[in-house]
Amino acid sequence: MVGLPPVLVHLQYFFLARMESHLAGDVDYDTLAPEGEEASGEVTSVRVGDGVPWNGERPWIVEYRFVVDGRERRAEMKTLDKHIVGDWEEGHPVRVKYFGPESMIADIEPYRFPWNTVSYIWLFSACGNIVIGLPVLLYAVAPMRKKARLHQSGTLTTGKIVALEPFTWLGFLLVAKFRFRVTYHFQDRDGRPAAGSSTSTNIALLNGGKQGDPVHVLYIESCPKINCLAEEHDLLALPHIT
Repeated sequence: MVGLPPVLVHLQYFFLARMESHLAGDVDYDTLAPEGEEASGEVTSVRVGDGVPWNGERPWIVEYRFVVDGRERRAEMKTLDKHIVGDWEEGHPVRVKYFGPESMIADIEPYRFPWNTVSYIWLFSACGNIVIGLPVLLYAVAPMRKKARLHQSGTLTTGKIVALEPFTWLGFLLVAKFRFRVTYHFQDRDGRPAAGSSTSTNIALLNGGKQGDPVHVLYIESCPKINCLAEEHDLLALPHIT
């Protein structure tokens, strides 16, 4: 599961649980063992199951038959008691408990899927996703919220380039993308100096821009440190700026 996205991890556990639950059957062993009627039966086959191993062990499948009211019934049961059933052969006598259509072999412990363990796995996996994923999500969303606020109520001004720094970062599906960081100085409406930096993909600016060139900057008047570079496509999306 190393390297799988969190959603796929949860789905993997879910399908594992569903599959093992189906293989284990829906027999209510807790009710059947104390309340079921007893009959004599015999083993028809014993084999190791081909399901997903749990703690390195696969359940054994014991097929058996018994007679109730003159009619033969056949069933199978899963168990981890390999030290008992491993020596059983066809025809080995067994005590059977039955109640209605359900039945079980009385002398072995039925295999039960460890729902409690899986629940803990889901819980720890979910907590891990929250602990790791939430800060990453907040880190990714913060710039978008900042830019949305600036587009909605920012003030447009002109600043000057201080530096252009190219860099490569990993985007969606770990695809490398080229960007560069623009550092700039500007003055707010009252003439107070301020500074900021923004990332850009405007190759024309990188190739033709130089220190001291003018750039458009958006900033919040009440807090000039909240600012961003306003590129041409940004200017077209600013309805409050004429």
